[in-house]
Amino acid sequence: GSLSRKGFNPDHVWPPPALTLLTLMTVVAFVVHPDGLTWIVLGKFVDGTVYTVQLCTLGLSMLKDGTIPTLAASSVFAALILLGVIIHKTLSPKSPKHKQGGSDAANR
Repeated sequence: GSLSRKGFNPDHVWPPPALTLLTLMTVVAFVVHPDGLTWIVLGKFVDGTVYTVQLCTLGLSMLKDGTIPTLAASSVFAALILLGVIIHKTLSPKSPKHKQGGSDAANR
């Protein structure tokens, strides 16, 4: 029959069904379990989003009232400078490394 082809052995199926079942059960446990990684990450994402919205509302209210404390202004200015430096270092072309050795001795 069709199962008696040369080189086919139905006992050696990869991945084994037991391993597939174990993988599926592990994924379900991570998603469904209340202390699972999915819920921890989702909770941190929601907390970060709520915090960002609160900060934006506070910042907009300070702009509306015209009262921006010196600490807030200097913090935002420092953060913008840091962001600019990070973007510049990321996007600037990398210079080749200088080789140590005989070429330095020849230039002296």
